[in-house]
Amino acid sequence: MWNTWPLLVYLSCFRTDPITLLFYLITFRTDPITLLFYLITFRTDPITLLFYLITFRTDPITLLFYLITFRTDPITLLFYLITFRTGPITLLFYLITFVLTRSLFGST
Repeated sequence: MWNTWPLLVYLSCFRTDPITLLFYLITFRTDPITLLFYLITFRTDPITLLFYLITFRTDPITLLFYLITFRTDPITLLFYLITFRTGPITLLFYLITFVLTRSLFGST
């Protein structure tokens, strides 16, 4: 007999139906445990996480790296990127350059 317990646990964790869960897993190209890790880490739901990934044109691990590096949340990081009209890597370069310049030449 097929064991349905894991599926029931996943469906209760994601608060969804099997078809939607399958859509999430195919969309994120991952397994339920990894997807659950992403959702807990980003403190969000699958649709919001998908919005973040599409907006930042990246994968969850890279987005997590950006958020840890900038010590911020996705919405604030998006505000920075729109304000500076740049990408996360270029913004990181600007910030490192700014900090190095201030430390070498002092504050003005």
